[in-house]
Amino acid sequence: MKNKQFTGSLPAKVAAYFLLVISACLLVSCVIGAIYIGEADCYTKSKNQLLREDIYELARADGRTALLSALGKDDQLTAYESETNFKYEIFDAAGVKVSGNYEKFLTALSFDFTYGQDKITDGYMVKVYINDQFPVSDRYAAINKLVGTAYALRYSIYFIGLLALVLSIISFIFLMCSAGHKTGQEGIVASGLVKLPFDLLTALLLFAVYAVGSVYYNDVLYSQSDAVNVITAIIGFVLGIIITTAYCMNFAVRVKSEDWWKNTISIAFWGFCCACAKRFGAA
Repeated sequence: MKNKQFTGSLPAKVAAYFLLVISACLLVSCVIGAIYIGEADCYTKSKNQLLREDIYELARADGRTALLSALGKDDQLTAYESETNFKYEIFDAAGVKVSGNYEKFLTALSFDFTYGQDKITDGYMVKVYINDQFPVSDRYAAINKLVGTAYALRYSIYFIGLLALVLSIISFIFLMCSAGHKTGQEGIVASGLVKLPFDLLTALLLFAVYAVGSVYYNDVLYSQSDAVNVITAIIGFVLGIIITTAYCMNFAVRVKSEDWWKNTISIAFWGFCCACAKRFGAA
């Protein structure tokens, strides 16, 4: 009786849902982190080496923007110069300093870039300096935090991922067992979307996922910043866990009920066809 009361408890279901979402998100983060750690070779490289490799392309792109801005070909850098850890010096082919905002500070993150493939920038060299204290919250600081976190967790991430997997499985099993049970009521309680034909529910859900995915991919994905896309992906993943789990619980309730398969349009249509065939055969 106590077990039935526990599985029928709404607070217990909400807690299990919350635990499932958190553990699933943690598991996915651990998988992504483990892939990065393996590909970046975090076990043989220092944190500074990893950081240099990860910010190289960003620093090179910003260096080219700074050069084009100094040559009057691009003004994107002006409003963003004072709000970043990126500093630079530009030298012409004769080694004469043309422009720059570098304020003499020591840093382990300095780069020399040339852009000889472009006639406009040919002959110029851009010295890029990234303040490795990261006093400003920008893209470089965000990369530093990500690299630092991955480097610190390079050994423990597998244990954390395993723990998240176990918690996800336990939470999911509990929700499947509790599906259809309600406190104070005996047996399986089928209500809400359970009364909707299962194949119709499945078709509506797939159509909704396809429609939302198509709109996002065609109209939103390439028109938003990377940060917005990441936030959208996280929200979408969380909603995906919630909806998928609810769908599985709906199916679990149907399985626990007798003759659940009869509540489908396909079975009803098959029965109609069989009845018509018998009538025509008898005639």
